[in-house]
Amino acid sequence: MTYRSRYDKALRRHAILQRAALLLVGFIIVSAIDFLLLRLLFDPTHQIETHDWYRLLRIQGFVGTWIAAALAFALVDRSWKRAGSVLACPIAAGALAELFKMILGRARPAINSQLLEPGYHFRPLFDGFRDAHNLGLPSSHATVAFAGAFIVSMHIPRAFPVLLALAIGCGYSRVASGAHFPSDVYAGAVLAWITARAFRALTLRTHGPTAVPSTKQ
Repeated sequence: MTYRSRYDKALRRHAILQRAALLLVGFIIVSAIDFLLLRLLFDPTHQIETHDWYRLLRIQGFVGTWIAAALAFALVDRSWKRAGSVLACPIAAGALAELFKMILGRARPAINSQLLEPGYHFRPLFDGFRDAHNLGLPSSHATVAFAGAFIVSMHIPRAFPVLLALAIGCGYSRVASGAHFPSDVYAGAVLAWITARAFRALTLRTHGPTAVPSTKQ
């Protein structure tokens, strides 16, 4: 275990608070343009769910996609050193997203392709544990997609641009279908990033620095 002085710990806490503040500001900014972006991207007459490109993007938020990726890692490595985190990170992030949905209780922007009345609609806190239907914050599909992208990129840094583009595409598909606000997607991406960072730290602690390639690779 690396020893940190009190000064180092203070710097670390300060850096964490700075990041948290920046992420919160980002959420506020995205929320401020939620309805503008939703009106620009969502058109129920387009029926985008019928297109193959939509299915490709949406499936990035399907846990099964990352189970398949984990199995591929396991077959290549003949080990679960990398595959374990690729399997567990999207599942954990998706579970956390569902938990936060039930706690926060913010409804999706549309039901049956019809936008709800202007404004956000909230249920009482924790009401989602009684009925989790039609809750949207954060987007669990976006959370899983970004978690998969972040954790696989931890092991294969050069794949990050492609994986990030697919994750962003998944987020777009959720907004364009009326299933989520852009801020739902943003919150999911943040939750995915935090989860992936936690898994990265766990991998480093368990398997050592050689388990996580340099980003300069």
